[in-house]
Formats: sequence, C-alpha cells, structure tokens
Amino acid sequence: MEFFKEDPFRVVPAGKIDYWAGRPETKTVVDNLISEFKGATQSRILSLWGIWGSGKSHTIRYIENKMEDTCIIVRSPISKNAKNFSALYKETFANRFDWKLFAECCLNIYEVNCEGDNWQEKFATIVDSILKKDLDFARIVHHIGHALRYSSFEESNLTNEKFVLCFQWLNGAKLGTTELRKINVSKPLVDDLSFVRVMGNIVRIITSDYGKKKVIWALDDCQSLKDIPKCGDSLQQGLRDVYDECENGLCIILSSASKDPEAFETMLIGDLVSRISPTWKIELRNFDSKDLSGSVQFIKDLINVPRFKLEGKDEFYPFENESVIESILQKMVKSATDFTPRKIMEVFNEIFNKN
Repeated sequence: MEFFKEDPFRVVPAGKIDYWAGRPETKTVVDNLISEFKGATQSRILSLWGIWGSGKSHTIRYIENKMEDTCIIVRSPISKNAKNFSALYKETFANRFDWKLFAECCLNIYEVNCEGDNWQEKFATIVDSILKKDLDFARIVHHIGHALRYSSFEESNLTNEKFVLCFQWLNGAKLGTTELRKINVSKPLVDDLSFVRVMGNIVRIITSDYGKKKVIWALDDCQSLKDIPKCGDSLQQGLRDVYDECENGLCIILSSASKDPEAFETMLIGDLVSRISPTWKIELRNFDSKDLSGSVQFIKDLINVPRFKLEGKDEFYPFENESVIESILQKMVKSATDFTPRKIMEVFNEIFNKN
C-alpha cells in the first residue's frame, strides 16, 4: 500500500497476530491470563464472547502468537455436524493437531524407556504414571517411538504400515480386526468415553517431561451449540470430561458470538459453566458510539503498529491529525448499527482502497 508497509485495515489480517489495538483494559486481562497459564500447571477453561465483529478471532490468534513457543495450539470453529464429542474430537482436534510433535514425544519416551536391560519395567512406569494403565495407547506410543528410532516421520508415514495404522487409530478411523492385530490394539475408538481417554493421554504426554509443552484447544463459533440442543449435551459432557481428565496443561477456549454472558452460558450445561473461573471470562464490548475516544485510540494504535507503519511518519499519518480520524468515525456512527472493530476497519479499508 502507498501509505503503509502492510494494510492495517484488513478485516482478516494476514500472518501472525502480534499486535493489539484499542481496549487496553481488555488487553491487560488477556495478557494476565496468558501469564497465569504459562506460569501455572492447572488446566483452565476460558470463555470469550461478543457480537459478530467484536474481535474474538483476533483475540484467539493474539493468544496463539503469545503462546506458540510453549504450547501446541489447535484452533477450529465448532462444526454443526459435530453431534457428539467423538465427532468434535475428529473434526476439530485430530484434523488440526500437530501429530509430528506428538510423534517426537513418543520417540523421547522410547529412547529413555524402551531400550537396554529391563526396558519393560521402565516402560511400565510410563504406562502407570502418564497413560493411566491404558495398554492400547501404550502400544501405540511404543510403535510410533520405535518407528522414529530408525526412520524419519515422513519416511515412516510412507513406508511403515504399523506407523500409519497407529495414526489412523488416533484419528478415530474404524480399523478392522486384522488391522488392529497388526498394532496389537484390542479395539477401535467407538464412543465418547474412548475419545476422552485418548485425548487425555495425548495431553499428558505433551505436557510431560517428554514434551514439555501445554495444549490450547480453541473452539470458535460456540453459538452453534444452540442449533444442536439434543446432541450438544453429549458434546459438552465430553468437553467437561476431557477437562477433568487433564488436570494440568490444557486450556479450552470457548468463543461465542453472544451479546452477553447470560446468553452464552445458557447454551452451556451447568457442569461446564461451573468449571469456568470467574476471572477466566472475557467480554469483548463494542466501542462507545457517543464517546469516540476509544475508537479513535483503536485507529491510532493500528496505524502505529511497527509492521504497518512507514519509517519517519508521525503518529497520525496518513491522517493530518486526530480530528480527521474522529470526523470519519462520527459519520460512521450515524449509519452503523454495531460499532465494532470489524465495522470500523471495513469503513477505513474502503477509504484507502478508493484512494
């Protein structure tokens, strides 16, 4: 762009979200929760709500950028086809999870516990302490670790049948008896409880000394839960059970296009709401259409982000001064029904695309 290094007014920003604009009080809350999760071991559920265009997806991507060095982040909208937790796991977790990093954790376990004298005894401690005596999952870990001990992830994925079957099983594929025998697993994943157990094992491995990371599962568009009322309870009970299963190192983010916390929480079962700490609830409010100071600051913050701003320009460039920004917003207030970040960015985007 002529006036910026990159377009600051894209409704869906490209690349990483390494900046925050406006609403400094909300930023402080978000930053404090990030620091708390980084520094503590306890699992958390974060609820995030606001109307369409209020910045929910931006907030999730901001958290993702802040946590990428210490966490595996899985971000996905809730699908209306996810009628139960099993479907939710397959469609929004397994499809987007970093399985290569998980495989590296399995290799770490294998190298420390599955070689040399008395390896069975050492591996048994892993089965007891991390995997809660889940023998099927233990065999999966052993197969994956053994494959990577002698080959790369990419090569194993092409040439090692057991390796491929292990990941098909982890992704919820319906393997037949012959295929299950090849990986010494007794049964496929068939119900919500089995998927909860598998996800619990995955998180515990990632957060153990063999992975040393945490897991963030960010579920966007949770307002879709109201469209699947009968099945939604099963799905939400699965989320509750996963949270209970993973005592440490998991953060589930529930993001919803809702106008207030009551509207959001009425869509959730009581057992899930009760697990959300009052300090882990974030509302993304509209800007005040009568007092424009907040929305003016939002634009000023955006145009001064280093990745957008041209060198040597003053704080208002390409605007002459703050009054010019305010006058654009005043015109917008007269026609806009929702004074959200998205609406404001659409207006400013149109201005610069025209010029």
